[in-house]
Amino acid sequence: MRAFLSTCAYLAAATCWALGADTPPKESPMRGYYLIPCRVQTWDLQQWKESLDCFAADGANTIVFWMAGGFRSVRYPETWQYNADHLNVRQDFVRELIDYAHQRGIKVLLGLSPFAYDGVNQYPLTHPETRGKKADGTPIAVGGIFSFGPSLCPAVEESQRFMADYAIEMSDDFYPNADGMFIESSDYGRCQCSRCKEHYYEDEFRFVRSISDHLWKRRPDATIVVYPHYFVKGKLSSQLVQGRGGGMEFDPRWSLFFTPHSADPNAQENRELMAKARHCLMWDTAPIWGGPAQIRAGSQAARRLGADYFPTLEGYAYRGTRPEYDGEQFIVGRQLKPFGLEWLPDGKHCYNDPLVRLNRLAYREFSKNPDLNDDAFRQTVLRELFGPGAGPRCVEDLLSLVKMVLADRQNSFFFASPLVIPQRIEAKAKAEKWPENRIAEYRRKVEDLRAMAARHSNATDPMERELHHIAAFIVRQWDSK
Repeated sequence: MRAFLSTCAYLAAATCWALGADTPPKESPMRGYYLIPCRVQTWDLQQWKESLDCFAADGANTIVFWMAGGFRSVRYPETWQYNADHLNVRQDFVRELIDYAHQRGIKVLLGLSPFAYDGVNQYPLTHPETRGKKADGTPIAVGGIFSFGPSLCPAVEESQRFMADYAIEMSDDFYPNADGMFIESSDYGRCQCSRCKEHYYEDEFRFVRSISDHLWKRRPDATIVVYPHYFVKGKLSSQLVQGRGGGMEFDPRWSLFFTPHSADPNAQENRELMAKARHCLMWDTAPIWGGPAQIRAGSQAARRLGADYFPTLEGYAYRGTRPEYDGEQFIVGRQLKPFGLEWLPDGKHCYNDPLVRLNRLAYREFSKNPDLNDDAFRQTVLRELFGPGAGPRCVEDLLSLVKMVLADRQNSFFFASPLVIPQRIEAKAKAEKWPENRIAEYRRKVEDLRAMAARHSNATDPMERELHHIAAFIVRQWDSK
């Protein structure tokens, strides 16, 4: 669930999902967002509390809070040393934040990936016997986002011991007040050694089963969300995750998580599992790589599949360490802004920014009523985001900004549209050999933004003033380059 899914692929997946048959959810819906706070170094406790206030206003009752790599493990300091500047690593405030989430009616699920991803992938750098292998027996390559390291081989007993101990330390010693755990199977860098080639998910399941039993023993009502790979018999039907499922016995206390690229709920083997699960959660990128139309499509697809719509609202805030694309050396040393919204002050959360507020409002409204029409939604936007003195084009201009800035991120979790950073257009155009007419289209958008900035330059409505600020900011980047 990373930067693999293009906008076109997302739209195709959403259309495909929408063909599923109606199946009513088994419990009250889980509403909320998938978040990766371990990649948000600069927000303190107050910023996160304000973020939770936003989520509560959206009707959220649950959040996935990815903490691996983002807490100061005593037993495994190598898991956070790459992230030593993270404010929670330095101050350890998340236990207090979880208590605050409960006050706002929100459950918190601690997130991690077995044998891969943030924090965990640092362990093989000092314990090479745990490092995964390629099919030819050579060590697997380093990968990841921000936390660069190799995946582990789950068939190695030291990998199993570390993984269980690290997860227990996070859940029992640091954050025992959390409401459960989200266990995300890796969609890259899976070990291909002779054992894992055919039995990877059987060995990964050993950890999933043991940590689930541990958590349920301590807290029988704990929500534990897992992927369906462990329970599928035979070949997996997914875009990025290849191989065979584990064919293990399913415990109905588990909830299942689906994404269009790694666990498609339309696949027959997954449809059969969905009827057994406590909850079924459907993830997509619509709130961060799209706008209200895509969020509505996601809500409709989830309803038809009998799943709860649980999209990502992740936004990164750390200092870049390597280029994302060829030629993008300028990211190195750059302080990333969440959602790529360059106008945000350093250390400020993004959830009250006008563009994100629009998509949050869309999630709230379309989660309640996936068939809400455009006119009704626009009236809600006008009523809730703008005052009575706002100009006649304010809603359309806000929708246009979301389309230009968020819906054109081009698979990037680091940046918004290249429109926001002319330097990025230059780098991408050179690396990807863009035709001149594609670059010219961005210049035309700049002129549209220039007119938008002028249109709202004398506004007195606070949100309308924000539209002026954003449009003028982007125009200045082009005028000064």
